[in-house]
Amino acid sequence: MKKILGIIMMTAMILAACGGEEKKSYDNIQDELAAYGENNFVGADVTSAEEKNGELFVTIKRDIEKYDNVDHSIVTDDTAKLVKDFIDRYDAIHVRTMDIGHDAKGKETEEMAASISVSKETAKEIDWENFNPQNFITVADEYKDNGKFTYE
Repeated sequence: MKKILGIIMMTAMILAACGGEEKKSYDNIQDELAAYGENNFVGADVTSAEEKNGELFVTIKRDIEKYDNVDHSIVTDDTAKLVKDFIDRYDAIHVRTMDIGHDAKGKETEEMAASISVSKETAKEIDWENFNPQNFITVADEYKDNGKFTYE
């Protein structure tokens, strides 16, 4: 009994030293990124994630009517977080951010806000601690947006 108690105490101390959280395991990348988005994105959800030929393809949807600030920096900040945290597992990450809203007639609309692709090679050249995600426009391997953003 004392050995079991000792093991439990040791496990508790190790978990406390590691921040108290056990690393969760997920059945697939879709579930993992959905949870990641819930914890890291504001006003956006990962709606699809697919691994293909060593690359990751992600779609993020954001409801532009729920939040006052849905500008370019939100799109690039979310993409930077995702690329920084997952690029070690993939040769490239492709993130497409879609804006969901309603038109003048009340019908739901879906429009691409931005599409950003970053290869592992490019990601290794980025100093993530000092990187301004709005610079994806010039440093990403591929960058497209809807033309509605303003850049400071």
